[in-house]
Amino acid sequence: MLVHSQKKNSQGIKKVIVNNKLQCSNCKYLLDISNFYKDNSSATGYRSYCKSCAKRYRREKLKQASTSGIIGIFLEKCAYKGCQKNFTTKTPTKTFCSPKCRKRDWYEKNEQYKWKTTYKIGIN
Repeated sequence: MLVHSQKKNSQGIKKVIVNNKLQCSNCKYLLDISNFYKDNSSATGYRSYCKSCAKRYRREKLKQASTSGIIGIFLEKCAYKGCQKNFTTKTPTKTFCSPKCRKRDWYEKNEQYKWKTTYKIGIN
């Protein structure tokens, strides 16, 4: 058994990296260190949660924030009919996921101006 590093974190709990593997403190699986985000402030140099647990935690927090409205993060659906993306925003009035979708929606609703902007001609 090769022990690469054995260090204690701030709570005094030993974190051990053995053969490039580290135990996730959430799911308790022994995973390869490539499944952990780097963290220079920790004793081992990696975060204590694996990437999948961290992703799950972020999604739960985002879902909780969007339903409660306390933090100010809202889960919205893009208003452009050709785009089916769900996106997060800090303002509840934002309706498009990107400026590209907003422009596409505007051009579809204003066909008469399409020729003016494309060919630089005047509208009578």
